[in-house]
Amino acid sequence: MSQKALISAAVAASAALAIVIVGGNLAHALSLPATDSQLVKPAVVNQSGEFFTDAQIDQVWSTVVKNYPQPLPPGQSFGKTAPEFFHPTDSTRNLFQAGLVDELVATTWECDWLSYELGSSASGDKAAASAAAKMLTNRSALPSIGDQAEHDQSVKDFAAHTGITDPVVAQYKLECTNGK
Repeated sequence: MSQKALISAAVAASAALAIVIVGGNLAHALSLPATDSQLVKPAVVNQSGEFFTDAQIDQVWSTVVKNYPQPLPPGQSFGKTAPEFFHPTDSTRNLFQAGLVDELVATTWECDWLSYELGSSASGDKAAASAAAKMLTNRSALPSIGDQAEHDQSVKDFAAHTGITDPVVAQYKLECTNGK
């Protein structure tokens, strides 16, 4: 193959790759963190979805937290095993839908940062409170997290219903204390 033909082939391949990346939205997909079901293959896949078994759940949890794209506040850490929710004391065998671990890890992350922001504000550490508020803007980029606008509206609705005027307090109470 001549040098001119090689150059033409390279240009054509580059153009095709650019079309795939931009047109196929691969650029967006590459920037997203891996979800629980991408990190660990669910044992059960059927017409209802993808599910992890009891036997998998601690591995899924530890893999998700090990690969989590955002850090926790200073002094905080994710548990080494899945929370009690995933380990009922009855003898039933459970299946956990793919995405559930992501959501619970994200809630842990969010609640730890909200608590850090509230504690920092209360102690007068404006720099730490500001850093926490900045970290919380990363919420929508977490694995398996839904529409940020919908989340924000839920917090606003909760605040209006409860009369809470501080949006951080409202979000903390809604997300981290079951509204209490």
